[in-house]
Amino acid sequence: TYEWLRDMMRSKSLHTVCEEARCPNLGECWGSGTATFLLMGDTCTRACGFCDIKTGRPSPLDWLEPERVVVIENRALSLEQARSLKAELLQDSRIEAVSLSQYTPASFGAMMGFQVEGIEGLVTMTAYATDGDFVETLGMGMAAGRGLSGEPADGPSIVLNEAAVRRLGWTEPLGRELNINGVERLVVGVVADFHYESLHKRVEPLYMVPIEHWAGRILVRVRSGGLAETLRAIDATWAS
Repeated sequence: TYEWLRDMMRSKSLHTVCEEARCPNLGECWGSGTATFLLMGDTCTRACGFCDIKTGRPSPLDWLEPERVVVIENRALSLEQARSLKAELLQDSRIEAVSLSQYTPASFGAMMGFQVEGIEGLVTMTAYATDGDFVETLGMGMAAGRGLSGEPADGPSIVLNEAAVRRLGWTEPLGRELNINGVERLVVGVVADFHYESLHKRVEPLYMVPIEHWAGRILVRVRSGGLAETLRAIDATWAS
C-alpha cells in the first residue's frame, strides 16, 4: 500500500503535508492508505515550529487556466491539413502546445472490445486516437513510461490509463502487447487516471493510440497573459 500511494502522488504531482512537513509518522499513515494533502501548491502561510513545510506567500493562482485550453471543432480539415494548421499555430510564441485528437474528455469516446489472453470474455475500454502532444496539451501526467511519440517509427504503440492496467491485472504493463482489431500494439506508457466522463463517475479503462485518419478536435494551450488577443489570433489562423 505504501508504494502504491507513493507512486500515485508522484504520477499526479500532488503535494502532501506528510512529506512537506517531514512527518515521522509518514510510513505508518501511507502504509494504511492515508495521506493529508496540501491544496494549491507547496507553500503554507503559517510557520508552525514543529512543522517543516515551506512558509511564505504562495504563488498566485491562475484562475484562467481552464480557459487557456481552446478546443476547435474540426469538421472540414483532413488530417494532413490539421497537421499543417498545428504547425502554423505553433509558430506563435503565445501558444504553448497543440494537439490533434478524435475526442476530448467529457466528449464522446469510442468503446472497443477485444480479447486478452487469460481473461474470460471481452475486455471493453474507451478508445482515444490522439497525436503525441495530447498529454502535454491537457496537462496530464504519466504514471509510467512515455506518451505517444506521433512518429511513424513508433509503430503500432498504445498508452493505457491506470484503470486499464488494473482491469488487465498487470503489474508490469510496459513492453507488453495488446491485439486490438488485429493489430499488435506495444504498451509504451501509462497515463495517470483522469476524468473523461462525469466527475461523479469513477475513472474507467481507457487507451490511446496514434491518430491515423481524422482529427475531430484541435486542442490549443495558450500561455498566460493576453488571452483575448491570442484567441483572436487563433481565430484568424483558423479562418485563413
